[in-house]
Parts: sequence; structure tokens; C-alpha cells
Amino acid sequence: MWRYREAVKVRFRTSESLPIFLMDLKPELIRTTPNGGTIHQWKMPGGQAVFDRYLGCYLGSCKFCDDIEEASRYISALEVSSKASSKA
Repeated sequence: MWRYREAVKVRFRTSESLPIFLMDLKPELIRTTPNGGTIHQWKMPGGQAVFDRYLGCYLGSCKFCDDIEEASRYISALEVSSKASSKA
């Protein structure tokens, strides 16, 4: 299983030099679809503010989005195209 923290360690070499915000990043599952799509939320620091980003995923295809609606549209489009290709 790919581990983000281990991948970041390659760049920073030790966990002591990792920026604190990278150590605290934990996604939160916001929504699932009946067909297996998921939307996770990340709180990402940027300058003086913290931004919410949403990761929409379906069958291994994922996209970071600015809001839940965009992530929902992305997943819906993937689910529809997946159903269409399975009928062919």
C-alpha cells in the first residue's frame, strides 16, 4: 500500500524535518455513492488560511475539486460512462 508519509520522507529524509501540516493531513469521508464512488475532504493550509479540497474517486479515477458539487458531478459522469461501456 502506498503511504504518503513514507513518500514525503524520501524528500525530507527524516520525520523531524517534515512540516507539521503534512503530518496532520487526514482525509475525512464525506459521501459515498451506491456504485462505490467516494468523496473525501482535506483541510489544506495555504498561506494564512486553510482551504477545503474535495477528492472525488470512482474505480481508481480521482480528481481534486474545489467543492462537493464539482466532485459529485465528476463521480456522476464517471459512473454514467462506466455503465454505458459495460452495456456495450
